[in-house]
Amino acid sequence: MAEDLSNNQTLLDKMSSEVTPATSPLLLFLTRNARMIVAVIAVCFVAAAGYGVYAWQAGKTVAEAQEKLARILIVRDDADRLAKLKSFVPTSPEAMRKGATLALAQAAMQAKDFPEALQAWEFIAKDPKDPLYAVATIGKAEALGAQEKYAEAIAALESMTLPADSEATNLVNSLIADFAEKTGDISKAVAACEKLVTGMAGRSPEEAEFWRQKAASLRAAKS
Repeated sequence: MAEDLSNNQTLLDKMSSEVTPATSPLLLFLTRNARMIVAVIAVCFVAAAGYGVYAWQAGKTVAEAQEKLARILIVRDDADRLAKLKSFVPTSPEAMRKGATLALAQAAMQAKDFPEALQAWEFIAKDPKDPLYAVATIGKAEALGAQEKYAEAIAALESMTLPADSEATNLVNSLIADFAEKTGDISKAVAACEKLVTGMAGRSPEEAEFWRQKAASLRAAKS
């Protein structure tokens, strides 16, 4: 069990080491919230272990499935890890499915296979009460945006109810501002920027100022 969790952290550590200013907002959010994500995956593994010795396809045990997933998670090449996860997830034990699908979604985003990522995020985002619902919905929106389906991405983001001052809310508003500008909905983009000015004021005055200037620039372009 400890090895499984260690390997999940290894994947997130690898993501952290590759984060640059050009990295997608979602991956930045995931790396900053790595402990929460590993904890959720840990719950999946603990639940799976509770099934004990039941058989999983041709006599394979849950423990063997955990070991297989752990080996996949430390594969360094994004495309290779994605291919292995695509084969593993459909045959994984039910109690491990969410954690494995999260790894698949992350790998697909990094490999720029956005249709595959979208499918994985949608699987995780089924239940609004799920601890990963917000992360998965944001991931879904990013995957849609990467395919230039901006209206669908905005609709997904606006469907969530989040605390006004949360980091996730700021991420949502930054994505809405970006997608709305790309669709030509300047009023919506400006409104999102203004929310970011308020949301960032107590966290990062520099970022708050950036969004204040962005809102002013959008207004000027519209007039």
